[in-house]
Amino acid sequence: MARQQVHEELRRVEGELAAGDTASLDSARARLDQLERWLDDSREDPESGDWHEIASTVATARGHLERVHYRIEAAESAYAAALAHLEKSSLDELHIARRSANLLVYQGLARLAGKDPGDWKKAAERFGESIRLREADPERTEALLWGLSAAWMNRGEALSRSGEADALEESIRCQEKARAILADFDLSARADYRSRFALCHLNIAAAKVELTTRHARPDPADALAHYARAAEILRVGAEAGIEESKRVLAVVLTNASRARLLLDANDLAASAAEATEALRWMDGYGADDWEMVNLELTARCTLCLCLHSQGR
Repeated sequence: MARQQVHEELRRVEGELAAGDTASLDSARARLDQLERWLDDSREDPESGDWHEIASTVATARGHLERVHYRIEAAESAYAAALAHLEKSSLDELHIARRSANLLVYQGLARLAGKDPGDWKKAAERFGESIRLREADPERTEALLWGLSAAWMNRGEALSRSGEADALEESIRCQEKARAILADFDLSARADYRSRFALCHLNIAAAKVELTTRHARPDPADALAHYARAAEILRVGAEAGIEESKRVLAVVLTNASRARLLLDANDLAASAAEATEALRWMDGYGADDWEMVNLELTARCTLCLCLHSQGR
């Protein structure tokens, strides 16, 4: 198998992972099995080029496949193999560091899918290692900053999972780091720029709600202000017809409505208005879109609670 064929096969695997259906994932596994057999046979073949660089790419794809199936240990092991191969490759130090930063994020995402607090702790550590590599990068490109913002956000999410007060405070600091990075991005250039910037505010708000309800930290107004800011950022895109902005805005408004019921039960009208607006942005999704089905049910239940409490 020539190097070009290997990369063509990896592109096919990438497409099959994106498709995500059972047949595609089975095909991706078969392709990776074949690629790994080829790697075993071609280790000493000079025609295979930078064997360790190719092996790292194949191991990365294997990690993605295992992560899709929530096989956490297998995914992390594959990513660890990819990191080890990178260190032995002929790539320069800067490229190794950049690819390693991505692999550490993948390891963190695999651990973040776990149910155990130990998994979340390891996820936060992996994201932290990725952050250190990216912050040491001499070229502050938009691509690097985009990846850095994701690592900070993911570290914040991992920390917030425990629900402990100190971890929630550190989680907020991580989200604020990401928000500061994204503040210089042109939000009108791409929908995902707008979404990520808004999600920083959403995550800060959620952590502040936890601090108020679980740890009696008296700061409910600030939490609601972050929900409002997230909605403000997204509403511009939603009103322009951008589907991603509509979807994320519905998430923000539903969460804001529920949080307001917890933090300010006297403002039922505002909570009902947020749930009602959330429902307005949910039109047109497919019947098999379970995330949106769940979101709509949540918004409707919240609205019902508001109306019932108002005697309506």
